[in-house]
Amino acid sequence: MRTADAMRAYLGDNDPLLERRALGTGNIDAAAALIEECCARTLARVEDCLFYRSNVGMVAGLVLADGRRVAAKVHQPTQTRARLTTTQRVQAHLADAAYPCPRPLAMAHCGHAFVTFEELREDGVYRDGHDSSVRAAMAAALADQVRLAGEVPEVLALTRAPLRDQRALWHHSPHPHFDFDATRTGAEWIDELARRALEILRDDPGRPVVGHTDWRVEQMRFADGRVSVAYDWDSLVWDCETTIVGYAARVFPLAWEWGGTRLWPTPEEQAAFVAEYESARERRFSSAERRAIAAAAVFQSAYGARCEHAVADSDEIPASSQRAGLAAYGPALFDVLN
Repeated sequence: MRTADAMRAYLGDNDPLLERRALGTGNIDAAAALIEECCARTLARVEDCLFYRSNVGMVAGLVLADGRRVAAKVHQPTQTRARLTTTQRVQAHLADAAYPCPRPLAMAHCGHAFVTFEELREDGVYRDGHDSSVRAAMAAALADQVRLAGEVPEVLALTRAPLRDQRALWHHSPHPHFDFDATRTGAEWIDELARRALEILRDDPGRPVVGHTDWRVEQMRFADGRVSVAYDWDSLVWDCETTIVGYAARVFPLAWEWGGTRLWPTPEEQAAFVAEYESARERRFSSAERRAIAAAAVFQSAYGARCEHAVADSDEIPASSQRAGLAAYGPALFDVLN
């Protein structure tokens, strides 16, 4: 399939807003040509496009003239060379240690943004994150990732302001569709939960680590009871371990593209994920750290619900939505790790 055809098939009638923002054009043929030209001068000519996805970033699965299968990810223009270079150094270190992640191959500038290339790995199968064995494998893999990434020097380019230092309730969303200021009405209950979480996080004692902040089952495959490959490594940040674990404990079973209604973990599943992470790291969190983990999970849920509220076209809350998950479990999550 041509890259332009894959882009049209995925986007349909949707406005190519991200493509225009990152590549400088909303013309699909021109945008596809930019990606293919960038790949040709960096690695090799594109023979086929296997898939295309566009969300916060844009990614294409490509087959090259030399036979290699690669993933090309076009990043937001706000992503800097320093940050992406550091991400690839960490990712390469993980791959060298036989950690289940694709090996990074190259980076280039394209349009208004950077494109990173990595090997396309599709070993293993997708699984249900609500399966307890899958959850335990994900918790152990995250603990291994944090440990191994701690061996990489000079990672400050990945620094993200920790939640304990956040003064404004919401920072600017990375996606242009979400306008929090203009959509406050009806979101007061979400904002209140987020505000309560931030107050708890003022006293977060978590140590700084490099961790993956989008640790969802949809982002990985499994084989022989283990994670066989995990994706989306530009989600790496230098932040508190409590925040990394709190986010993961809340999002680990999410698989938006698979559909279904039981996406969010129950408080009991969330507590089990944290316990399994503690077992893999061979050290329990303190009471204060566990309180911060729970608060980070609430804040993550509130942020997702707020994004969803910003683009909702009615007051109805679907059962599979982030707002439904927050409404069902939000207040209880503050106490789930006590």
